[in-house]
Amino acid sequence: MTLKDKIAFIESRPRFKPKTNLDHLKDVLKTLNLTLPKIRIHVVGTNGKGSTTMMTSNILSTTYKTGAFISPYVYRFNERILIDGKEIPDDILEHGLDDVLKVYDNYPTLTFFELLTLMALMIFSKENCEAIVMEAGIGGRLDATNILTYTYALIVSVGHDHLNLLGPTLEDVLSEKLGVVKPQGHLLSTVDASFHPFIKDYVSKIKGACVSFLDTKPFEITSGFPLTFDYKDDRYTLSFIGNHYASNARLAIEVGQLLNISNEHIQQALQKTTMPGRFENLSENVYVDGAHNKEAIDVLYHTLTTQFKDTHKIIIISVLGDKDITSMLKQLKHPHHTIILTSFDDPRYQDISIHASDDIPFIKDPMDAYHYAISIKDESSIIICTGSIHFIGFIGSKIKETL
Repeated sequence: MTLKDKIAFIESRPRFKPKTNLDHLKDVLKTLNLTLPKIRIHVVGTNGKGSTTMMTSNILSTTYKTGAFISPYVYRFNERILIDGKEIPDDILEHGLDDVLKVYDNYPTLTFFELLTLMALMIFSKENCEAIVMEAGIGGRLDATNILTYTYALIVSVGHDHLNLLGPTLEDVLSEKLGVVKPQGHLLSTVDASFHPFIKDYVSKIKGACVSFLDTKPFEITSGFPLTFDYKDDRYTLSFIGNHYASNARLAIEVGQLLNISNEHIQQALQKTTMPGRFENLSENVYVDGAHNKEAIDVLYHTLTTQFKDTHKIIIISVLGDKDITSMLKQLKHPHHTIILTSFDDPRYQDISIHASDDIPFIKDPMDAYHYAISIKDESSIIICTGSIHFIGFIGSKIKETL
């Protein structure tokens, strides 16, 4: 098989299966006899996991050889596994796929994400990483990444995405995410203060575990362009656009400080951190951003109406079938916003043309939608392609081909 064939085979494995524990996956891990680093960071949350994982791993890589596991990818499968902030090259990916396919031969019931998690750990072991940062997929308690005991667990946010899988209440979702806390574990959290009593009560029942809530009082954003903020006694600058990234960065800073990494290294690592699909600038005044659920759309709306306050925004949006496009469109409405619906090539896409109106056209071909946006923009307009991560990867790749 070619590399492309091996990726396609892994991606064709079942995505979900009913389970009540991770014993089967832990048993497989034991057979691999991997040598994994003692420094292990676990990142969970509804939104913000990817950027937090990226910032944390970049900080750790200033001192340690650091592997990072991120999901999903935007443009290339290689983006899922990083070493010292760089996606692994094709040769390492192919060797990793070969290794995990051998595992699959012996354990054919493993799901796609289970195989992917094992492959990442096998690569990190083979590459002699000194630290790893693992982003959870969905939830936490039964997520494949939870087969390890971690130095620190980070919980970024709690939201409504995957409520059908983890709910029905936000407390149920939070409980699933808190399932990553182990005996003697240390949890760091930036979730809303309204959840603090629930978290404290949960963690108090786990032997030797503790939680640190990151206070907002020593935290102040001083500039939006570039994004600059004060935290405790120091100033930091990010390359991301959107104030929420500064909040997420606090978790990465805390981990760096707990591991005695110098603040100069922390500042340098944060400033250089970027990530595909996170308000990514493709060309002049053209961006893509994976705002794929209610909370993410809220954040995108805030960014558009504050950082680009008096600018005409042309928003091209498409989502997978499990998203509430009606609510997302209501959230994005604004006098300075022109919204265009489109489709994209994905088996999980469902027709959203029924949501079109006189004010919100549906243009089936995403590049036709993009060219229409180009035709109606003026010199000060920006175009933002948003919605499902799969959509922004699809249209972002197409737009890059035209540049």
